[in-house]
Amino acid sequence: METLRRMSAVNLKGQSPVGNDAFANLVPLLMGQAVDELDDVCGWPSPRPERPKFDQCPHLWRSFAEQGFRTLFADLPTRAAIFNSQEGGFASPPTDYYPRPFFLAAEGPSGCVGRRTETSVLLRYVQTFVRRFASSRYLAVVRVARSAPDQALSEALKTLRRRKQLENTVLVVLTAGEIPPKGAVEEFLPLVSISFPAWFESKFPAAMTNLRKNSEDRLTTPFDLHLTLKDLAEPSRTLNAAHLSQRQAEISNLSPRGVSLFLEISDWRNCSVAHVPRRWCPCLNPKPGLID
Repeated sequence: METLRRMSAVNLKGQSPVGNDAFANLVPLLMGQAVDELDDVCGWPSPRPERPKFDQCPHLWRSFAEQGFRTLFADLPTRAAIFNSQEGGFASPPTDYYPRPFFLAAEGPSGCVGRRTETSVLLRYVQTFVRRFASSRYLAVVRVARSAPDQALSEALKTLRRRKQLENTVLVVLTAGEIPPKGAVEEFLPLVSISFPAWFESKFPAAMTNLRKNSEDRLTTPFDLHLTLKDLAEPSRTLNAAHLSQRQAEISNLSPRGVSLFLEISDWRNCSVAHVPRRWCPCLNPKPGLID
């Protein structure tokens, strides 16, 4: 997207999926866990239908809420929302702002709200949220599974930039949809594009040096993105040079499944170390050490 290029966004060229659908890739991103670990971590799936399904799981927005961030979670299409289509959803609103009840009531059979598309209504809602909290700390997680024209998202971002409402915002745009059963690897490698405020790199130069290096030639996954985003809940503590150096030393002799992109990922990291199933391991034009 041209708008992201103008925002000097960093693209993760080695980003790999860890499963074959959006749920399998968003759970690691939002919770830091694989789907098959959720039973031990938070009791999902539960054999008892009356038990809340995902409320006890370690969602990313909890880390931000604990630091005083306002939080938003929205997922379209509403009737096929990723957590609600997986046995239950939430017993209570998971975030401060959660527009699902509105969309359930207002959505028509064609996916429209009145004469406007569901997607355009959501983008307007998100713009209002960002405008309201532009000078505060917030985390907005927005997923649109229904086809959303690039133009609609681009115009929304242009409006926010023109109004100078993204000057303290780290923006992450990614795809995490269904993966085709056949086809070249590059056809299903997810897009991950991250843009930072102009002041961010000068304040956290070591962190940004690592992130740029990782974006070029390192294998990365949703587990890494989860830890990267968690770092942004307390950047003054987690991204200062001394703390980064200490964390880098701690992982130097380890092979953790997830590594924050603000730390340097080893150039010998492979799919086995990163917990990428062999089926999804990027293997076209491989370079030594990238695959098993």
